[in-house]
Amino acid sequence: MNADDELSKPLRSYQARDCNNDPELFQALYAVSDFRALHATVRALLQVPNSLAGLWQISRNLRDILPLINSLSVPDIAVPLTRIKNWLDAVDSIPGDASFRFIEILDTVTKGTDPDGRPFRRPPFGGIIESSPVWVALWYSSGTLSTEPTHRSRYESYHFAQALYLAIQLRLVVTDSQLSRPNRINEAGLLLRKIHHPHYGAELDRFADIHDIEGSFNHFKINHENGVDELRQGYGAFADLLSEAFDLGIQSVFRNRIQGGQTGLRKNRAGYDSTRIYPDHILYWMCQTGISFDSTTNLKSYYLEVLGPGEEEEPGLLDSGLHPDEFAEPTSILFDPQDFLDPPSAPGLLGVLPPLNTIYAAAQGRYRAEVMRAQTFRTRLDRPHVNVVARLLGALETLYFKANATPSKNSESVQETLRLCAVAIVTGQEFRDILQLLAVDSMKDLPGQWNLAFSPRYKLWLRPYPIPDRNPLAATVFGKHVEILPRVTLSDIWSVGSKLPPTTEQTWFNRTAAFYEKVFTASILPELVVAGIPVQWSSSAEFGRLLPAWFEGHEEGELLRICAFFGRESPQSQVQAHYVALDRQQLDQRYCNIMTELWQSMLMNGFVPQGLLFELAQPSFISPTMTGNDWAPKTDSIKVVMETLQNHIRSHQTSNPYQHHNLVACYVGVVLGIVTAFRNVRTPVLDLTLIDQETGFLPLQEKDRSDGAHARLVWIPPRVRELIDDYLGHLRRLWTTLPFNFPTELTVSATKYRDRQAFGSDKFSLSLQRTLFLFIQHDRQWIATEFSGRQLLSSLHVMLPGYWNIPNLGRHLSATFMFNSQGSYATLDKALLGHWHLGESPWLPDSGYDPIQYRDYIAPKMEALLNQIGFHSMRF
Repeated sequence: MNADDELSKPLRSYQARDCNNDPELFQALYAVSDFRALHATVRALLQVPNSLAGLWQISRNLRDILPLINSLSVPDIAVPLTRIKNWLDAVDSIPGDASFRFIEILDTVTKGTDPDGRPFRRPPFGGIIESSPVWVALWYSSGTLSTEPTHRSRYESYHFAQALYLAIQLRLVVTDSQLSRPNRINEAGLLLRKIHHPHYGAELDRFADIHDIEGSFNHFKINHENGVDELRQGYGAFADLLSEAFDLGIQSVFRNRIQGGQTGLRKNRAGYDSTRIYPDHILYWMCQTGISFDSTTNLKSYYLEVLGPGEEEEPGLLDSGLHPDEFAEPTSILFDPQDFLDPPSAPGLLGVLPPLNTIYAAAQGRYRAEVMRAQTFRTRLDRPHVNVVARLLGALETLYFKANATPSKNSESVQETLRLCAVAIVTGQEFRDILQLLAVDSMKDLPGQWNLAFSPRYKLWLRPYPIPDRNPLAATVFGKHVEILPRVTLSDIWSVGSKLPPTTEQTWFNRTAAFYEKVFTASILPELVVAGIPVQWSSSAEFGRLLPAWFEGHEEGELLRICAFFGRESPQSQVQAHYVALDRQQLDQRYCNIMTELWQSMLMNGFVPQGLLFELAQPSFISPTMTGNDWAPKTDSIKVVMETLQNHIRSHQTSNPYQHHNLVACYVGVVLGIVTAFRNVRTPVLDLTLIDQETGFLPLQEKDRSDGAHARLVWIPPRVRELIDDYLGHLRRLWTTLPFNFPTELTVSATKYRDRQAFGSDKFSLSLQRTLFLFIQHDRQWIATEFSGRQLLSSLHVMLPGYWNIPNLGRHLSATFMFNSQGSYATLDKALLGHWHLGESPWLPDSGYDPIQYRDYIAPKMEALLNQIGFHSMRF
């Protein structure tokens, strides 16, 4: 499956994330003076979502939690506490019979029925758990039944833990502090959500006698070190939050989690080796909805059956610099059985079941058709034609001209709705989302939570762009952490934002979405039909899909940048964002180039701009202070690693061949990790002699699949091939310096399908004269061990602490460099990383991918990267 088809709309709809109940709340409290300002303040303090999901339960809990915060005597939060109390008083004053009281999501939501036919109730937080962890954590109470003798004690202990959590949040907001690891807030919130369950009642019992901050810190620290495995991460996060928020001056309890120089295998909590991909019980099956095709294609939707890592394995993968979704693979397509039935013998009867062999043949044929369709450039065929975009923009400007020529109350509403339509087109948003568009003069005007903003001063569109949590040591690895939320900033290249009238309020659109829809249906839609705009692009809901669909068709396989442009989600883009730190200047330049090309194409198709809503402009200047920095590997830091290894190799005495070999293997491993972007697995390259000297390609299969569907070719630059030839010569010479009985083979576990298929057993003999490996000391004896990213990290950390703290840092560096280089093509960059879905592999027999053109594309970029990191071949 190609995920591009789903980019024109958000990946999944969540009521708690997507709906906005603020207007109903403001209507219910219209008599409360300055409630809007008070609500905005409390929203930043409590991370209140626009949907207000769980409001009533949280407001009840806060009545018990706020006095506990007062008992802690926390400095600097008296004013925020007063505002929260005033907000609570206002919310509680809403009459019990008001319609606002009966909005389902403000309490719980019904999810079907239980086996006894009773409604099954669930917390209403789908889609906001990551963005509003504080708000979500305040919804829960101890789940111990009221009939139990420990109920009251656990109830109070749980609320005290919530009080600590909220006090931390208030301190961080009031002092404008930046956490060394922002994800600690989410991890501590997850702990609270877990321990409310009666299964963890003993955790609350042990916490019952603690009533101060210092005692709480010690309790959380002890439980992080010796507590229940699945809670240790949350306890450690809570301890670190207390230390940072209340200036306890205590080092992170995670400080010993990753230390250089460790030897042996690293195990995650479940007891599995994080450098090994297991094929059996730690994987899970899930189904996700497939493509819902346009009616004109006469194709029906289907489901993909996806195999991926279990939740217990995700921490280990993230800790190794890998994204778990990278290993979520569509393996089967599930079709509707009704599609394969013969027509009924008479109207109203059921379909007739044909012979089973007929069903299997039909399903196999459709499966192959869908796999092949993934390579048909369907997004280019499905996107709007240039003349459709030209006619639509021309029709909107003509309507604006007519409304402007006949001033009236109705014409003002039409003009305002037309401006809303123009913003929807260039931002890729629906009407309801644009109602939250903020007017900002500087970056300081942005609130804690926001979705879209425009700066008339700088002529820039702004979106949030959360930094992926690539590694626990991200702040160290990826350089300076800027004290602002990272953003995507795009030039107002079509002048839509610049055409908005001056405003003294926070936004330009103050009416409800229903009002704009009514004006659109009555005054704009009929004119669009007359102008010949196709039905699929003439509705207001489709305006937000227009440009995303155009960008999708600009390059098949482009996901990451389109999601950044238009605030979209897709599984592949999330995986790519984990490895790629987008350069904001390059991102804006790409956006402006495509928008300018489309503008010029529209002019050639009869578009005559009047400059009322749309006008081509020059790209805006974007400074780093407007966007913030993504955490990215820096080539200067890698250059230090390369120079250090080169100097050590030159100066090292070969009287210790084991240490000398480790230096050589690290140097070659760093370079190979960059040019091949291999993953953090054991022995990623089984045989270095397999490099084809004529073409420079090396087969690589470090991502494991039983059918070999993710085997790929990687190109090795000539200079690196020389290095590998020298390394193979070094291995031949090495055995002349080792004891005569030192083995040339190492018996290792066949941890991959690649190895089990090749050797036909669970263990095999790995030749140490054709691959990367390292020596480690065991009982004062030097023994050989398999090469992996984790072993490379440990070896480099001894020489240069803090320079190579991700096992697969070379993969992150290559991905970031390729995507940010001039003339980048996502389809080719994805081939380097091995990112594709069912039917998209560039190296399968059905593919039309040209490896020579791929080599010609990647060669100059890879050579430039090698030059930047100071690489040169060495004689060992």
